Amino acid sequence: MSTKKFILVNTPELPTPGTHYFTSCKFMSGFKHNGYSTNEAKTLSELEDGSVVLISNHGIKHPIISSDIGWNAMHMLANKCPNSVFICWFYHDIYDKIPFKKFILTGEHFHQKPSTPDHIKCWELQQRVNNYVPLTFASNMEPDAVGKYARNETVNGCFMGTAYKYHWVCDLPNIIYLAGLNHGQPISEEDRIQCFLHSKIAFGFHHDTNVINNVVVERVFEGMAYGCVVISDSPVAGKITDGIVQVATNKDEFLTLYFELLNNETKRKHLQKRGYEWIKQKGLYLHVAKNFIDKITQDV
Repeated sequence: MSTKKFILVNTPELPTPGTHYFTSCKFMSGFKHNGYSTNEAKTLSELEDGSVVLISNHGIKHPIISSDIGWNAMHMLANKCPNSVFICWFYHDIYDKIPFKKFILTGEHFHQKPSTPDHIKCWELQQRVNNYVPLTFASNMEPDAVGKYARNETVNGCFMGTAYKYHWVCDLPNIIYLAGLNHGQPISEEDRIQCFLHSKIAFGFHHDTNVINNVVVERVFEGMAYGCVVISDSPVAGKITDGIVQVATNKDEFLTLYFELLNNETKRKHLQKRGYEWIKQKGLYLHVAKNFIDKITQDV
């Protein structure tokens, strides 16, 4: 492709809602770090042929939007932008009906075969097609900034997001646990960053479904990128990070590991250093976007 432009589609016909919007914006920044111009399209008229375009399968099945609106938008874009490459988030169930001349199927990265039936179906399709690239969760940090942020470890541990594994940590003193909304608003990115920078340990907790489906979420990589030692409830998180992420599968294991790390600054500093190096090499949206760019260059 001669044009290096990435467009995130977030229109009434093809919306990018909820927390997936924040992930999509971070993914878009990965293309910017790879030399692409980027834009969020709020109307379909803003799309330009020859671009890389991210659309998400929420418009087709969204409860307040009819199927015709989403399908008509897709076919209109297929005609308007025949030379664009469309990145299609979770279009697995309608893979054979996707109208685009060039497209990449994507979705959450199952680092190993998942366990739930719907996700197994997705996994099996991904093994059969040659235009699948996983949208791996990662850190949004700029590459040159890894390890450069000033840290002030005044807090023992932190968690931000949907309330997972609260019963593991609710009795621990001197921790930050921000779940859901903060005064009716999503937790700001700056507040998230400050929590990491003030914490010795980050709690990389997941929804139980993500654990059994081997999906590792952003907070694991963000914690590493900002210098925390990460304890996760996901065994695959430890595996893919070469043991840098520490793993606890139940509350007793977690508490044993937590207090061991809290009282061992030497081990924490060692894991922090390894975490920085791993993130620099593998854990940024820069790297995730590069995987898509390589696929576009080679195959699409």
